[in-house]
Amino acid sequence: MEKTFKKHYIIVFCLIICTIILSTGVMSSAKAESVAETTTKTQVARSFDLTDALIAAALHSKADNQDANIKPINTKELYNTSDEITAYEIILSDYSYIVVNADLSNPIVIEFGQRDELYCKYSTEKEYYIGPTYRFERATNKQSELFVSESSKSTEIEATVAELQLAEEKLKTALQSVDTTQKSIHSEARSLFDASSNGISKNKDKNPYDFIIDFSSLPSASTLSSSKTITSATSTSITPYGTTNDFDGVNDADNHCAATSAYNMVIYYMYRNGDTIPTSETAREALFTAIHKRIKNGPVTPSGYRTRIKKYVNNDMSGYSITVDNIRDNWDNYKAECDSNRMSLMCLWPALFNAHMVNGIGYRTYSNGSKYCQIINNWYSDLTQYCIFGQALYDLSKIYITK
Repeated sequence: MEKTFKKHYIIVFCLIICTIILSTGVMSSAKAESVAETTTKTQVARSFDLTDALIAAALHSKADNQDANIKPINTKELYNTSDEITAYEIILSDYSYIVVNADLSNPIVIEFGQRDELYCKYSTEKEYYIGPTYRFERATNKQSELFVSESSKSTEIEATVAELQLAEEKLKTALQSVDTTQKSIHSEARSLFDASSNGISKNKDKNPYDFIIDFSSLPSASTLSSSKTITSATSTSITPYGTTNDFDGVNDADNHCAATSAYNMVIYYMYRNGDTIPTSETAREALFTAIHKRIKNGPVTPSGYRTRIKKYVNNDMSGYSITVDNIRDNWDNYKAECDSNRMSLMCLWPALFNAHMVNGIGYRTYSNGSKYCQIINNWYSDLTQYCIFGQALYDLSKIYITK
């Protein structure tokens, strides 16, 4: 019998499209990667919950070119031998699975792989998990009795209590190495989700980015109150801007909307400062490679983006300086950036783990009070794309590169 979910989590499942891949700290049943940076676990204000498990699973899943139909369909709490929840298992609709460590100080993926359809229809029995391949239901309530593995119906595995305790200790030891970068990303994602959840679309069939529209879909020109496009943003000497498709695989780029955004930010300010913009494919890829080495693959948080583009400009762009600031997502701040002819970074959060980075290059306001941002959406080079301000925007960054 499949597990029955609370209404809140049914909504979450409908919204999740697994979009971001982890680049560090993943341990599978086949391979455990050591983490260079270790911290002491600290007491946390709240407990790890199912939403945290879904966040960790989404962060683990591949972002670019993902199958939008693959969503979580089932979850199950997993226990240690002391009857404490030690992990969560997430089953996806393609019958792959992800096991997440239930600890806010180290919310990593412990195991992932593929299951058959039959396995994915969970029973209601309480299940114990003390490491990859060790998945059990108690044969009896006595600690001295054997545990029987549920991981394979055709080849049941038996183990003594001593063997199970040894496996549990090995898992505990492996989890002592904490990936602080991943922990920070998880914490920020949870905070942003909690802050944004009321505004997240509840329509599972709706394109989460449908608030990004073409110029032809804007309100009537007769109702236009004001408009602005920053200096030279649409110059043919700069265009076409780079796209994620252009740079897919360059320097192993994947989940690289942040690096593509930074590339477009850099060539815009290069042109504004009188430098030659790379035009050949080779030159464009060389510049992107240099930027990508700093920005890296996703997930990249807005704060991480600001730190990394600052390092790129200060270390790799001779003679340049940069002003970077988190100016929060209100209209007056965005308009001020445009009026000052500065390209801004906008991070959009339209649905759970559909975050995407775009570059703001202008605005249009209308007599009915509606506000639109002209953007480089970094998916394609058309500059007649707009987003409705206030829908899904959670972070706005001022970036100004000068000589």
